[in-house]
Amino acid sequence: MEASALRAQVIHEDDGSVTVAVDRLEWAVNAPSQEAAVRELIQDLRQYAEDHVTRAELYLRAPNRRGHFPYVLQILQAATDERVRRHWLHFIHEEVAARAEAAGLAVVMKACMRSAHRTLRAASRL
Repeated sequence: MEASALRAQVIHEDDGSVTVAVDRLEWAVNAPSQEAAVRELIQDLRQYAEDHVTRAELYLRAPNRRGHFPYVLQILQAATDERVRRHWLHFIHEEVAARAEAAGLAVVMKACMRSAHRTLRAASRL
């Protein structure tokens, strides 16, 4: 089973700090800068991967952690932190994520409006 790259969302907080969150692994790190947050995230992910393997029976039985195993293997196989960063973490800045979400909502809203319009037309014929 091959793991795809993890999407790490970058959030610039009101206090000037930066949070980097990886939803698939339910992991987030907050630090004074994006670079510091990414370094800490990679260290945390490496530590989590080692713990996951050490206590595999526990993690593989936990429904919310079982799906992490392919990512754990990829992280463990990465020889350097830079390899984890370049090959397995794809960063999405909050503005881009918000625009993508808004675009997705706009598509859903248009579909709902078309459906409502068809329903109203059909009802008016009755």
